[in-house]
Amino acid sequence: MAAGDRIVVTDTAGVLIGAVTDLSGVAGLAVAPDGAHVFAALHDSHEVVEIDTTTLVVTRRIDLAAYPCPTDLALSGEVLWTAYGCEPDLLPSNVT
Repeated sequence: MAAGDRIVVTDTAGVLIGAVTDLSGVAGLAVAPDGAHVFAALHDSHEVVEIDTTTLVVTRRIDLAAYPCPTDLALSGEVLWTAYGCEPDLLPSNVT
């Protein structure tokens, strides 16, 4: 679950496992098909990060300064798609 500046991680029963913190405006998530990584769109820092789901560590940062304010993410095979735009009408309801 994304909560603005962090991603809260639970197991399938809802028991808290941990959190990935110090993120800048989490606006969307996409999980790799194998479950080993999750991608997070960071609206405020204009990047997408890749997070290892076992260690909850950011393993890669993808700079999207040329396409600011990423919001929604989707994976299709080996391709990661993202919507972007800084207009307030385009933001998901959990981004302020």
